[in-house]
Amino acid sequence: MKPNKNQERDPLEQTVDSRHRYLEMLLDESPISIWVYDPETLEFLRVNRAAIENYGYSSREFAKMTLRDIRPPEDVELLDSYIAKSRGMERSVGYWRHQRKDGSIIHVELIAHSVKYDGRWARLVMALDVTERKQAEDALRESEHRLELFFGQSLDGFFFMMLDEPIRWDDSVDKDAVLDYVFTHQRITKVNEAMAQQYGGTAEDFLGLKPKDFYSHDLDYGKSVWREFFDTGRLHVETDERKLDGSQIWVEGDYICLYDDEGRITGHFGIQRDVTERRRALDSLQQYSKQKEILQAIDHSILNAQSPEEIAQAAMTRINDLIPCRRASVAVFDKEDNIARLIAIYAEHQTALGPGVEVPISAFGSGETLRAGKPIVVEKIEVQNPADSIVQTEGVMAYATLPLLAEGELIGVMNIGAETGEVFTDELLEIARTIAASLSISIHQSHLREAIEQHAEQLEKRVAERTAEIESFSYSVSHDLRTPLLTIDGFSQILLEDHAEALDDDGKRLLNIISDNTKKMGKLIDDLLRFSRLGHREIVLADVSLDQVVEAAWQDLQMSVVNRDIEFSKVRLGHTRGDFDMLKIVFVNLLSNAIKFTRYANNARIEVGVEEIEGQSTYFIKDNGVGFDMAYAAKLFGVFQRLHSGDDFDGTGVGLAIVSRIVQRHNGRVWAEGEKNKGATIYFTLSQSGVV
Repeated sequence: MKPNKNQERDPLEQTVDSRHRYLEMLLDESPISIWVYDPETLEFLRVNRAAIENYGYSSREFAKMTLRDIRPPEDVELLDSYIAKSRGMERSVGYWRHQRKDGSIIHVELIAHSVKYDGRWARLVMALDVTERKQAEDALRESEHRLELFFGQSLDGFFFMMLDEPIRWDDSVDKDAVLDYVFTHQRITKVNEAMAQQYGGTAEDFLGLKPKDFYSHDLDYGKSVWREFFDTGRLHVETDERKLDGSQIWVEGDYICLYDDEGRITGHFGIQRDVTERRRALDSLQQYSKQKEILQAIDHSILNAQSPEEIAQAAMTRINDLIPCRRASVAVFDKEDNIARLIAIYAEHQTALGPGVEVPISAFGSGETLRAGKPIVVEKIEVQNPADSIVQTEGVMAYATLPLLAEGELIGVMNIGAETGEVFTDELLEIARTIAASLSISIHQSHLREAIEQHAEQLEKRVAERTAEIESFSYSVSHDLRTPLLTIDGFSQILLEDHAEALDDDGKRLLNIISDNTKKMGKLIDDLLRFSRLGHREIVLADVSLDQVVEAAWQDLQMSVVNRDIEFSKVRLGHTRGDFDMLKIVFVNLLSNAIKFTRYANNARIEVGVEEIEGQSTYFIKDNGVGFDMAYAAKLFGVFQRLHSGDDFDGTGVGLAIVSRIVQRHNGRVWAEGEKNKGATIYFTLSQSGVV
């Protein structure tokens, strides 16, 4: 039987061998990169699986490499220096950069020990990959650096305000007592220069400041802000605070509470900016908006007022809402008597200088200054007349007088009395000028309106008198002139009927001429009366169907078309606003003219229609009669204007004048177009907006 090799080996040797195998197993199973290298040559003697996986080299490649091969080229010199210094050290620890086979860089923490390996001294190295940790640490340092940079260079104020001891903020505590503690035990611990500059100091001045230092002007207000902050844990707010010198500062800030692990408040972090100028601008804008609203209300009241007294009182009612004053008044000048009469006032108390009181114009100061459009401001009244004494008893110690100018003429003043001249700032004086300008225009317009109304009354009176004269004249024409005509016509008929045998043919002809002309004269008188009355007749506006108007007019003219072969056509005309009877007169006159002037036409045609001309409905009556020469078109619509012989066509020359008058009273216009022996067309429009 052959002896077992293990039985032949020394027990100590077996133990060492067992431990060596155990160490080899640990090396291979460890997730940490481990290798053994020769400290003289720096060659790798042994690497574990983790190192092979982490660095990307095979075991054969590692066997041909040294420590220098896993270092970035720029770190090799540093490695050699470190190896030289660490010779003889039993244990060493360090942080290095290593380079993988793919060229990527990792950060490692190295722990090296001297060990016996294969009968010689070597170094055992454990390499822990701390790349992610290093990146996190670098990122943290970078973040801290950026935070410090941002903290220091930001234009916004940054600060930490920490409590001496953490506080609880819930229903189990007396919150008023807690706030008392906070306002004396919470302190600025870190602040940037921007924050310090906002309050007019340095960062050193700020350290240690407490809430009570910022709200010394109103601790209750400050605690109300803190209470809201602690209730929500974060707050965006604008607060009224005080600078280090005690002056006001408005700040807009975002604040976040800081808590410990037990949920207690340890302090807070804040970012804030100085918004004092913005707040002042906003306040000014709000004040301007309010002033504008009041001024518009005053203007509205002034526009609705009629008399100068009502206009002035509309302004005085709201003036104290714009300019803080004890009293104000408006006076108008009577230059003939050299007096100013108060027509409206505002007064805090009962006053002896009320509406109706008259004072000398000189009491309001330099006329030249006022006529130049400049206000007179007296910051301290020195009694120069009884009026000064009276206003002083009412608490007025200063006043401003503003001119009321209309078309360069000084028509009055607006006077504002105050307790002190400090009231009359440039801004408030500008407001006063605006009110005075509005008053000037409105009062002047009121005076003009009164004058116009008086003139209108006089005109109405004269029109009534003229109308009465015309009516009287019309009565005379209707009766006094018609009577002789009837007499002449009557005697002519008697001669023709009773004494015909005594007359020769020429005498009878002359009597017939006399009779015909008296009839024509009578018709002319009737047409003149109708034309005259058109200007006085009241128009009755209504919705009118022009188709019905034309039908009614054509029906009235049926007797004149007996034994006539006329082609009459009409399109739908639609509706308009107007006076039915008057519009019927228009169509009767135009249609009768068309019938008359087509008397000698073959195949007489009359057309009634409508067309769109320049966006307006335009009506027309067209015929194919004798027409006219366009050179005389302008004369057609005048009274007694005739373009054809009375022997050929009867008429008085008033019909188209009547048409023109009616169309004009309907805010329309009328014109004619034609050609001699080729017919004529009369056009007219009617306004939908009203009549005159």
